Amino acid sequence: MDFLTPLMSIVDKSFVLVARKIGHVVHFKHRVQGMLFKLEELKGIRDDLKREVDRAELEGLESTEQVQRWLQQVDEAESEIALILHSLCSWKVGCCVKCKLSKKALDKVEKINELITRKASVDVCVVPIDTLPTKPTVGLTAVLRMALKGIADDEIGIIGI
Repeated sequence: MDFLTPLMSIVDKSFVLVARKIGHVVHFKHRVQGMLFKLEELKGIRDDLKREVDRAELEGLESTEQVQRWLQQVDEAESEIALILHSLCSWKVGCCVKCKLSKKALDKVEKINELITRKASVDVCVVPIDTLPTKPTVGLTAVLRMALKGIADDEIGIIGI
């Protein structure tokens, strides 16, 4: 009877793996449609963000690096999904291909969900900081020495500059 336990474990693990593969094939159409639905939702959020950035840039603000990185990641996700759809149209869709594409679609839905949740924490625009040119101080070293001397002296309470 001891030899049945490892055998049952192997059969159980094999069944789980086969069931997972069958699940990918069975839910293939649903997962691809879900991926396309999520992509459209992400595109809408991206377009809203782009409009907000354009409006802010007209007011003199600049977009943050977070926004630029987020928009770049959205474009990458969109191009990866386009590749999945292209391979879907160009290949003969058998069980193995459905399984692979179903896994990819599931991964892309997770990536899109992560992008959507990260969008809430992205700061859109910041006020640009104008840098002012500095000039070397000429002739103020004597005044600075007197001020430092006054600060070091315990008897002096107030310094007017």
